[in-house]
Amino acid sequence: MRKLAFYALAAVTSYVLISCSSDNVELIKNPQNTEKLLKSFEIKRDANGRYSIDYNVDDNVVVSSVKNSTSKINEFYLSSENKSIGRNNYKEELPLEEDQLKIGFVEDSYENNRTIFIKDQDILLAKGEENEEFLKEYSLAGSGTDIYQLDFTVNKGITTDFVYNKEEMRYEIHLKEGDNRRKSYSKTFIKTEEAPLEIHFINHRNQEQRLAADITGRPVVIIND
Repeated sequence: MRKLAFYALAAVTSYVLISCSSDNVELIKNPQNTEKLLKSFEIKRDANGRYSIDYNVDDNVVVSSVKNSTSKINEFYLSSENKSIGRNNYKEELPLEEDQLKIGFVEDSYENNRTIFIKDQDILLAKGEENEEFLKEYSLAGSGTDIYQLDFTVNKGITTDFVYNKEEMRYEIHLKEGDNRRKSYSKTFIKTEEAPLEIHFINHRNQEQRLAADITGRPVVIIND
């Protein structure tokens, strides 16, 4: 009788051990490592209208950049290796195409992907030409969080007003001519899970006539992840 009880206990123990071993194997096959490979990035438009991107990764991350000919997205594929690559910082110039710029960061876990869409007018200036737009230059920086930092400079005599458009669920920066000596601004934005982060620069021209056609929204920046 004792032998039967022992064999029964052994059978149950073996089953539990096998089940635990199977779970361990499954965990090894499907690791739950969702650490973000992209540490930070900064998109810039200089005073001449040229766009560029700086981004930082861990030193064990391999980066492959591809221009998707169908979607026109500048795709950056990030994958982790078990050895040091010896490079953390990358920089590329990204020209507008049909007044648009699309950027996509794709990580090998597919857990932390991020897309950035920019709509702007191609205003590339030759050497010596002066930028007469309301917005002179700007940059948008992000990291592994949902917090983004916008820094921008306007030309002389341009006033700035920050507005959140609840109906459109977007942030608007209204620029118009006025008596203002301040040129540099900085603003922090927090992206929510419910919607993309949208930032629109709204340029108001010919205020005396108040023509709707003279209100233009550019550049526009949309971030989704």
